[in-house]
Amino acid sequence: MRLGPTTRPEKLVRVKAEDILGKPLFPDQKAKLKRLPAMPDSEIDYSDIPKLTDQQIARFRRPWEVFVAARIDRDLRR
Repeated sequence: MRLGPTTRPEKLVRVKAEDILGKPLFPDQKAKLKRLPAMPDSEIDYSDIPKLTDQQIARFRRPWEVFVAARIDRDLRR
């Protein structure tokens, strides 16, 4: 998604796992979710997540060059 001059970023929406799964979580599941933010990435088991294809990765690559424009007030010029 490219942001234009009048485009605003989408608002971050937080949802509970119960809302996504459609069923309540067990107490042990809730405890695991609470510990997850403090856990280092090296301890997280990603084995059940499928690998991304080259085509999927290509869609997320960002261009190396980015256009930047700036306006400088006349009072700030030398």
